[in-house]
Amino acid sequence: MTKKHLFIIIVWIVSCIFSVQAQSFKGGFHLGLLASQVDGDERGGYHKPGLFAGAFVYLPLKEDILNLQFEINYAQKGAKSQRKRKDETLDKFRILLQQIEMPVLLNYCVTNQLSVGGGPSFNLLVHKKIYSPSGELVPIEKGDFRFFELGILLGANYSFKEHFGASFRFGYSLTPIGSDFYVRRRILKGLRNNFLQFHLSYQF
Repeated sequence: MTKKHLFIIIVWIVSCIFSVQAQSFKGGFHLGLLASQVDGDERGGYHKPGLFAGAFVYLPLKEDILNLQFEINYAQKGAKSQRKRKDETLDKFRILLQQIEMPVLLNYCVTNQLSVGGGPSFNLLVHKKIYSPSGELVPIEKGDFRFFELGILLGANYSFKEHFGASFRFGYSLTPIGSDFYVRRRILKGLRNNFLQFHLSYQF
């Protein structure tokens, strides 16, 4: 898939989001932060901060107990080392990833203010960079990272005021975003996004 195709898909999704406002759908915008890591890089911890922003629409189902939510988001993910190397210098290893996310989520309303839910997320990689432990930019070969990733999102949403809410989510890659940096025995092969997300939302 080329960048031209990606642009067409994004424009089509955004058009759908705004065109359904006059129907039974409801929608809004959200903005927040990510704390991420990449499983398979031999480094652990949610040390990589990132920005999250997007738009959503949802369709109330079954007497407002359930709703189906569609989103298009921009998310900065990756990994950042916080450890020291053998020579006691700081490990400057970093993976910087920028993705367009298109989740489809089913939410269950526990109360009028609280809901929980989750679902698949169809993610497209639009930018990538890797820095070595010494801080140098590492050349990325074609095929090192995959353009498409299927992920899963699980989370909780709380409406604290009319039109305003807050959400906390956990996200993980169901399909790898690239090959393991090191050969080792793992149940899940390949590099995988692993992140925590907090955002605020405004609903029309």
